[in-house]
Amino acid sequence: MAEQTSPQPSPVEGYATEANRLSLDGTALIGVMGPSDNQEALIRFSSGKIVKVRRGAKVSGLGVIAAIRGDRVILSDKGRTRTLAVLGG
Repeated sequence: MAEQTSPQPSPVEGYATEANRLSLDGTALIGVMGPSDNQEALIRFSSGKIVKVRRGAKVSGLGVIAAIRGDRVILSDKGRTRTLAVLGG
């Protein structure tokens, strides 16, 4: 009889249970999901509010989601760009 093994946890699962891994006093990219041509991202604000966004969405205080690429979100606001990367990404 073959021995059953449980799947190894992903790094995100480990980060989710690690104390103080995510700074709660700033804006953070929690994750990116979906197919590469239609990705969405979860952004957490310091208030604790979490929003799901897509390219082109206007996000209060951050600007417009210019792109979502793999493990990062590129924001554009008043001619400036800013990148949020997934923790550990």
